[in-house]
Amino acid sequence: MWIGTIDIPHARAPWSIVAFVESIREINQPFLEYLESQLLQLETEWEDESNIHNISDAQRNNPLPITRKNIENFVSGIFRNVAIQQHYGDSSDERHALYHFDHVFSALHLSVTLHGSRSVGFLLTGNEEFVLDLNEGDIYLSAPAAIKHGVSVEARSYEDRSVAIQFRTLLDSESGKVLETHKALISAKVCHVLSQRHKTFQVPTFEEWERVYKNLISKYAAQDCEDTIEIYYKGKGG
Repeated sequence: MWIGTIDIPHARAPWSIVAFVESIREINQPFLEYLESQLLQLETEWEDESNIHNISDAQRNNPLPITRKNIENFVSGIFRNVAIQQHYGDSSDERHALYHFDHVFSALHLSVTLHGSRSVGFLLTGNEEFVLDLNEGDIYLSAPAAIKHGVSVEARSYEDRSVAIQFRTLLDSESGKVLETHKALISAKVCHVLSQRHKTFQVPTFEEWERVYKNLISKYAAQDCEDTIEIYYKGKGG
């Protein structure tokens, strides 16, 4: 899986999952390009005092300038940080006790439920709660770095376990450090784009996924025995 930062090589996700990521990025290229254009405005906006309500304590104490390279790295890494979450045995803690904000790696986040079920709650203004009940095959796109949220799972056996795959942003450690100090500003831009363009976001068809999968296998399978994230990114010219 692709986890953490790109600086340290990690095992690649299975080609089927890599193809899912790349096909999603391919068919949503206009969405990603628009997001990048909005984020690039932060090169100058981050210093604007009118944005003070969106600035974190970390940024006030240690202001780090947002560069074009930081933004380009962010957009290039969207959905390429992959992790599997599974739960079985006792039920999780009560959801209200688990509410939290995510790291900037999850400023834009995609989740797919592969098996079983779980619930994700989002804490809205006035402490209202919006709950998504997720079952096998459900997909949601969100901005959990911008809103308090928590996952809850009922007690279940291993056979009936809850399994979900999380697609976050893969970043180099330097960009991650810079953008985390500006997480509120990044999240505000992401939420703005989602409010405008969420209806244009698409999930690939089987045929779109299969085409990307076959291309990846053809291009990289010979390197598979020694493949790391570095090989994959070098192959993409990154």
